[in-house]
Amino acid sequence: MDDLNLILFSVLSNIFPDKLDLTQIAMKSFARAAPITGRNFLVPEQKIFIMDKLFLAGEINDEDILSSLMEALNDIVKNSYDCISDQI
Repeated sequence: MDDLNLILFSVLSNIFPDKLDLTQIAMKSFARAAPITGRNFLVPEQKIFIMDKLFLAGEINDEDILSSLMEALNDIVKNSYDCISDQI
């Protein structure tokens, strides 16, 4: 796993429904990194991990988290739609 994957894994591993502050930070960080995740969506295990974490974040009723989630999803769809179309 290269450094980028380790960073993405570390960021997304900090999404917890019961830890809003940590999840807010993780989602803001991921939203900024989302435009460069295209190659991660070519690896099925990485794609599933990313999307599962994003769906988990989407279940949290917090405006900051949901805003970051929508920003990230927007960038993912713009850059990697062909890779995620079977996931949504």
